[in-house]
Amino acid sequence: SSSSSSSSHPQGGAMSSVLRAHAGGDAAADDDALASAQPHALFSRSIVVLESNAGYLDMADILNTDETRKLGADAVFDAMSRTLKDAVYARWEADGCEDAVDTLRTVSAVDHYVPFAPMELRHLVPVAALRLEEKRAAYIRRRVCELTWAERRQSRSQVVDQSPAAANSAVLHFLASKVDYDGPYAIEGAKEVTSVVNKHVARALRAAENALEARRAAMRKAAAAASSPSTTRGRSASDDANAATLAKLGVKIDNQASANDHDDDDDPLPVVELRVAMVAARDSTGTPTGRKVPVLEAIVK
Repeated sequence: SSSSSSSSHPQGGAMSSVLRAHAGGDAAADDDALASAQPHALFSRSIVVLESNAGYLDMADILNTDETRKLGADAVFDAMSRTLKDAVYARWEADGCEDAVDTLRTVSAVDHYVPFAPMELRHLVPVAALRLEEKRAAYIRRRVCELTWAERRQSRSQVVDQSPAAANSAVLHFLASKVDYDGPYAIEGAKEVTSVVNKHVARALRAAENALEARRAAMRKAAAAASSPSTTRGRSASDDANAATLAKLGVKIDNQASANDHDDDDDPLPVVELRVAMVAARDSTGTPTGRKVPVLEAIVK
């Protein structure tokens, strides 16, 4: 449910590193080199068994042990691999499909046990960025609004999950923090991020619905008025005012077009910016508790 650090496994992650090491190659080895060193040490010739969060708590304990961490990343990886193997054996034995001896033989037939370290908040921030970008694209397709946030404007020319702006985003950190954690570790890995993004963004938009609808109506009215200038006495002051309003909104209108030819899909979308705000907390009766909590809010631009 999570992935290893890119600095520890630069070429494809933990499983790639294990296969390369087993084949006798280095981190830069390609498939041909792997095949010549040891033919079966390839993904295309491997059977991968995924055991969900088996051994999660034990691996978390290893990561939290100062003595283990002092031994270095390789020692931690080896300890977690052993823990994962023991957890798999215990789970398979408990299922009772075979006796203890046959279960041990089956477990020993597996060449590599590749642990995936529990994810922390810093791992979920880029996941939140990707999910929020997907949500933004969906709102644009549905003609709801153009969703943005402060840090997105700083990182549009970069890969969103690798940009410094994304890493420092208050919005993304807020969303990532709403996942359930056991200490520093996300209990369900990145699984919850999608539902967290959907819930908090939808809630923020509902709170801003009145302002959002008012902006849509104003934009439609201005677009309709600007597309139908007065024919009896040329352009009026109101025509010029409407044109100026649309110019500020970045909308271009063809004055020769008929208002009857207007397509709703051509209407400009209102821009909604997500922000993290501190608001007064209230108890179940609605009484202020005297402290403030962060919430995601939507500001109609």
